[in-house]
Amino acid sequence: MQTDQSQTSIEKRLKEISSKLSNVLTKDDSALIKNIIRETLDELEEKLLSSVIKRIEIIEGNMFDQAKEVESLKQQLETKNNEIELLKQKAHSSEQAHKASLNDLEQYGVETTSELLAFRTT
Repeated sequence: MQTDQSQTSIEKRLKEISSKLSNVLTKDDSALIKNIIRETLDELEEKLLSSVIKRIEIIEGNMFDQAKEVESLKQQLETKNNEIELLKQKAHSSEQAHKASLNDLEQYGVETTSELLAFRTT
């Protein structure tokens, strides 16, 4: 829709220029034509720049949202890594406790067996 309006505006300007060119007789008219052309070009430039600026703002907004999401994911990853490290430590502690219990049980079994053998031999 904006391009249709700008085309209409440009067409109007070109018609103005055309009608002025057909009436050009003096140097004063050439200054007027230059002014019309300059205004037309300025208007075109402004419309194009506003479109580009809007696109840039949208892209910046998307980048900001993505940066926030990346930061959130980094924090979640760090939390999960900490949880994994704690679970590894707990597993290691449990393993050590099981080994100690197994060792105690084996020693108790050896002592009990020795006592039974000693009791039988007597």
